[in-house]
Amino acid sequence: MKKLYFFCIALVALMLASCGGKDYREMLPADSFVIVSINPESLSRKAQVGDFTQSVYYKMAEQALADAPEEERGRILSLLAHPSETGLDVGSDVFMFVTMENASQTGNPTVGGLFKVGDRKKLDSFLGWLSQKSGFTSFEEDGITFLANTQGADMPVVAYDETALLVYTAPVDNDQAKAAAKKLFAQKKTESLMGNSQLAQAIERPSDMKFVMDYGSVMAVAGEQIGTAGLSGFEFLNKMSMAMPVDFEKGKIVAEARILFSDKEAEKQYMEMVAAQRKMDGDFLKMLPAENVATLAGSMDGTRTYEMLQKIPMYSMVFAMAPQVKPIMEAIDGDIALSFHGMTDNGRMPELSLIAELKDPAIMETIKGMIPVPMQEMAPGQYALSPDANTTIYFGLNDNTFYATTDSDALVFLTGAQTSAYEAEVGKLFRGSYGTMFVDFPAVRSLIESLIAQNRLDQSAAASLMALSLFDTLEITGRTERQGELVLNMTDKDKNAAEVLYKTIEGFAQMFAATMF
Repeated sequence: MKKLYFFCIALVALMLASCGGKDYREMLPADSFVIVSINPESLSRKAQVGDFTQSVYYKMAEQALADAPEEERGRILSLLAHPSETGLDVGSDVFMFVTMENASQTGNPTVGGLFKVGDRKKLDSFLGWLSQKSGFTSFEEDGITFLANTQGADMPVVAYDETALLVYTAPVDNDQAKAAAKKLFAQKKTESLMGNSQLAQAIERPSDMKFVMDYGSVMAVAGEQIGTAGLSGFEFLNKMSMAMPVDFEKGKIVAEARILFSDKEAEKQYMEMVAAQRKMDGDFLKMLPAENVATLAGSMDGTRTYEMLQKIPMYSMVFAMAPQVKPIMEAIDGDIALSFHGMTDNGRMPELSLIAELKDPAIMETIKGMIPVPMQEMAPGQYALSPDANTTIYFGLNDNTFYATTDSDALVFLTGAQTSAYEAEVGKLFRGSYGTMFVDFPAVRSLIESLIAQNRLDQSAAASLMALSLFDTLEITGRTERQGELVLNMTDKDKNAAEVLYKTIEGFAQMFAATMF
């Protein structure tokens, strides 16, 4: 019984030791500017890849390797069919990171790839075989195995241990890059990006892809380039990050972005800056044509926005040189939108409409006084001007809403003569949002087809139509001051977006294979 007791203690200790091993993600540099991750297993499952040996890619590999030695051919095809035989954990996230280290001196960032090791023996075998075939050699330092090019040519640092495989490309010589790689293997959690609890939580969240951006690293390099004075007023960016998980779902791709802060004072400064923003009421939508290609809109208190920007040296200098900006900005009070309807009949100008809700319609006189070219009054409060022979701009007031457009057909809605159906179509995306962008891909395709037919776009642009046909709409909305959502709706509503994209790419590959083999 005593022996069994000690055996159980030893077994539990062994289990705890194995569970307490280093997390490969702790190698992510704390000063990473951008981190992108993908989960191959999750995407493969959603894409319905199935038996890879039956895919066009595998068939292409078979044909490409037809003349290769049998052993080499068999090994490569086996690895394609069973990627876990490489020794890498294909069920875990694969990371790419970019740091700004050395960027101020060299002009180039440092880029790395990070993989979780699933089976060290299999990885040794795979890389040993690859080294023989590719002219690499391996050596070990401080418990880390490195690959080197026997031909002496520069190559990225490739290093691994029982936990992770690192591919590291830095704008420095190989010895410095190797030393930097060693440092990443040795660093503790508190020294890595995972030491930031908010970012660690975002990285640990299960998702198909993730994007993490740290603005502090950008600010550090920007400060060296243009001086800290030029960044005055944006100090909160030093402590600000953005995390965005991306998931492929049935009929759509969804990304949810969150702004994170590692400092309460920085968070306070950010919230003060965005305090001038408001939630949109969306009333302007009835003034826009139903046939829109894209619309971008937000809402703001113009007076508070001007006061906030005036405190920032970069903007105060601009305002000092253009004093007319102040009364115009202070007159804005509510929603402001820019909409793209298409191209003018002559194909030379985009059909655009600008809308801004005002608290003081008297600002129209200030606007008119700023225009250096003659204008024509079409009706009370409605004007037209032609800066050149091919362009006419219409502007005016609809109650307390200012409008300007290059699309004469839109005037019936902008002036309030008719109410557009656009609000019924997209109103829920704009109302209650701090900012929204909406793109209608069928309208984009129609525009491209029209421009090709008019010989205003080269026939090569037709190639984009097939790719665009996969997508229905793009919706980007600011749910709160710190949270936003991006939804890319697919044309096919019944299949997972990953499957649609995979099958489409596979179809292109099949056509390519038919021309090559």
